[in-house]
Amino acid sequence: MNTVNTINISKSEQIELKCGPRVLREVYPIVIRLDSLLSKILPVSLKVLKEDDPDDYKRMITTIFVGTDTGNVLCNAHGQFNVIQPGPTRYKMKEIVDRIIQGSFDVRAKERRNILSLGFKDTGEGTTIGNNVIQEHFSSNYHETCKTRWQILLNRIGDEIMFYILKYTSFFQLLQNGCVNQITGIPIQCVRLTKGHNEGQIGNILLNSITLSLHAAMFYTRNTRYRAATLSLTDLCKLV
Repeated sequence: MNTVNTINISKSEQIELKCGPRVLREVYPIVIRLDSLLSKILPVSLKVLKEDDPDDYKRMITTIFVGTDTGNVLCNAHGQFNVIQPGPTRYKMKEIVDRIIQGSFDVRAKERRNILSLGFKDTGEGTTIGNNVIQEHFSSNYHETCKTRWQILLNRIGDEIMFYILKYTSFFQLLQNGCVNQITGIPIQCVRLTKGHNEGQIGNILLNSITLSLHAAMFYTRNTRYRAATLSLTDLCKLV
């Protein structure tokens, strides 16, 4: 990814960055809608939203919030977004997601595995997506990110940007009931809090989103999907 220059964040944009769901703002320095993020880091001439786009694509890109830190490829330590020149698209979305899942089982990843790896496990008995990683049970996140609407986005931003934002930021789908469903990134309860909370207080923050909590619980169990979903929130907080 080639960084072109940086963009200062205006006062109105600073307000926008604070308008994400509270459960996310308690954890991430920057919470921004996906379409807004892309409009800041991509050249002005590149449009990720077009009038004739499918409705499900428009809904996806405008209802996903991205949680990220500063001091990285997307945003420098001074709160300026980097404008990035997108590269070519050489892979299918499934191939990008498979690479991220494979990397999650690297021994160096340990407990900071991308939540996309929910439903997969590392084994020496044959392979499904390579590197001895097999799909053990259905993964809604994996199924979601391999859909056509994600391929549309990939075709517009290129492999490198897509790989980076899926691996190094966290995506949260805003649901109609106000909850958020984490799709990608390090599980939110593994992210160090940035606003003066101690680690034990993360449980109280997670109580604001039942859907988020259940997905976090499922990430930390190798039992069936049903049994994972029956973990109590008290049990979940003990995992933090």
